[in-house]
Amino acid sequence: MKSSSTVCKIYLLSVAVSTFVLGCSSVEKKTDIAALVKSSIDARATGNEDLAANELKEAYELLPPKNSVGRVEAINQLYTPTLDLAAELSKAGRFSLSNTMYDKAIEIESECTVSRKRSATQLKRESEQVFDTEEKILTKATTVGEMKAKTLEMQRFTDGLARRLQSEDPKKVEADARKHLQLIRNSFGVASSQYLDILRVVENALSKQNAYQFAIEIVESDIRHLTDFKEEDLRNADADAIESVYFLIPLYCDLSALQLKAKKLDEAEQNARNACKYAKIVGGKEKGRLVNAQYALGSALHAKGEDNQALDVLQMAYALARQEKRGKESVQIRELIQQIETEHSEKRRS
Repeated sequence: MKSSSTVCKIYLLSVAVSTFVLGCSSVEKKTDIAALVKSSIDARATGNEDLAANELKEAYELLPPKNSVGRVEAINQLYTPTLDLAAELSKAGRFSLSNTMYDKAIEIESECTVSRKRSATQLKRESEQVFDTEEKILTKATTVGEMKAKTLEMQRFTDGLARRLQSEDPKKVEADARKHLQLIRNSFGVASSQYLDILRVVENALSKQNAYQFAIEIVESDIRHLTDFKEEDLRNADADAIESVYFLIPLYCDLSALQLKAKKLDEAEQNARNACKYAKIVGGKEKGRLVNAQYALGSALHAKGEDNQALDVLQMAYALARQEKRGKESVQIRELIQQIETEHSEKRRS
């Protein structure tokens, strides 16, 4: 019979071996920063913000030492996804975790070499300012009258930003509009006309800088936020689901327009079709939403060279716009129809 001392040694040795093996397998799973970043992005896309944050935190632990080979490349992989997650967390009101992610990005900000790099330090400061401003507004506005006054004040600021964009540096307007976007989102939510108004200012500011992808990412994030309902909720006319769909339609139209500018034609068509699908579900008095969705689809089809289909859709949109007495949309649709018809005439003559 083995002595108790021998048994103990054998046990300790087996534990050590097991720990070593487990440790090695654990290290192997954690050596790929790119895989962790991808996993974090996937988790964020499905709304699992905590998992997304944990994946990035683990990736930070694997950064090579300063001045070593591969560090800058690894930092460049981490920097933008960290800022995107921090912004998403801030929008969701999770300011503590958002600040943690901003702090992570600030640690590597000076070493990051990505083009058009956003400043983590500045973004964190803006996030904190927005939170402070929102708290002050909601604290001071204690009556219905005061809330209306604050709402009008914020709308006037949105309108002012839109006017500034006509003559000022779009980058400067973008910075101010992003701060106001966050304030409006936290005060009214994505499902609000106030939010759509300021979002368009941000989209236009980014478009003037040819930064379409940044605008696309913002709109895609908002769409994910509003698509947490089930199809059966719509069939049962659930009020929350209907409200989400009502505001999803213009977001899909905006996304389609941005993707056209970015030459992502298939995606633009698909999102225009999404807008049409939801506009038909809402129906009734909201036919103006369907007019805009059909215009978006016609624009996408025209960009893809599918002009016969585009004309069919645009003719329906034009008839509906006239029926609903939507003058501005009627003019816009008619101009596109005439453009397509003119192009066809020129092709036939040549």
